[in-house]
Amino acid sequence: MEMGSETELQLSGSLPVANVQALAAECLTEIPPRYLRQPDELGQLWPSTVAPQIPVIDMSKLGDSSSRKETEMERLHSACRDWGFFQLINHGIPEDVLQGMKIDMEEFFKLPLPEKMAYEKSLNGLDGLLRCGTSSSGQSAPHLSGPR
Repeated sequence: MEMGSETELQLSGSLPVANVQALAAECLTEIPPRYLRQPDELGQLWPSTVAPQIPVIDMSKLGDSSSRKETEMERLHSACRDWGFFQLINHGIPEDVLQGMKIDMEEFFKLPLPEKMAYEKSLNGLDGLLRCGTSSSGQSAPHLSGPR
């Protein structure tokens, strides 16, 4: 993989995109045009009178043998299909483990790009870490799996 600089990365035919750390370091006073959309491009996601609610999935119901499981499975399916994410409750993960994971994620994303790239993974012909706000043109996003 070729890198034009530490702040730009070419992802299998994608446009070179400055990483978030580089953009933040520039102390920009205006949003780069790449991230702007015209009002007619935005459309209406939901009626202005309805506040969106992030789906909440109760993991304890997913292990149930009653109809609660089926209902929760339908809610999980809908959350994945319509939102792409959800909040998971009653998962049983201890709070200290969750806090440690948050600290680890923050430390990882503060690393310089070359250090983070040691964790890149190739998946379906796309190399690199797909960053939030970028597009993979329909390609699957890679997942972190440790250094290669």
